[in-house]
Amino acid sequence: MALIIDIETISWFKDEEHKQLVLKERQNKTLKDPDKIAENHKKIINEAALSPYTGQLTVIGMKYTDKSESFIYTLGYTDPVDSYVNGFPTERELLIAVWASIAKAIDNGERLVTFNGKSFDLPFLFIRSLINNINAGLDYMGLIHPYNHDLHLDIKSLFDKGSLKEIAYALDCKTDNEIDGSELPELWKSDPAKVVEKNKSDLIQTEKIYERVKGWIPQRLQMYSSSKMDSII
Repeated sequence: MALIIDIETISWFKDEEHKQLVLKERQNKTLKDPDKIAENHKKIINEAALSPYTGQLTVIGMKYTDKSESFIYTLGYTDPVDSYVNGFPTERELLIAVWASIAKAIDNGERLVTFNGKSFDLPFLFIRSLINNINAGLDYMGLIHPYNHDLHLDIKSLFDKGSLKEIAYALDCKTDNEIDGSELPELWKSDPAKVVEKNKSDLIQTEKIYERVKGWIPQRLQMYSSSKMDSII
């Protein structure tokens, strides 16, 4: 059994000073035209969601490969119908709940499975945890080690090129959800339910691809411990 994980994020700034600092550091300094500078600033703000220093978690989806349901933790949104979608009032509480779920999976000898998780999802969770003063007590370097496929298999590392959507299409593992990832930050403001559905779709696609490749990368019988999880602060 494995635990599939996928995250969604939105742009976030501590305050106006932080926002201006980011714009100054990331702006295209060759631009002189005011309209092009303004366009560049808009692009920076939109892409800020991709960095844990300027992005905040909105949705963290988890799905066990032996269960049909997806467990979705969000920042403030609870689905009135789907009891598996639970909102948390703060990002800190959201992170604590997610790390507890990850620790439980590790203690049960389950493999974590992501798509680009060693480069994006796990580093994002880690840095946002530091910002929120959380110590999950897990072996972070083990979680992102490029050759440790027993603890965490990042499916993207198995493919030379391609997005999740491209690979899922090629392997006939695609879902019907057509929302583009670039739309998610704005959708979160207007219709968070659609962001949740997109997250569920990505979890299912990742799971389908995992089922196709897992025979090539069997998990060695090895137990890991998250003994420090009770020390989360």
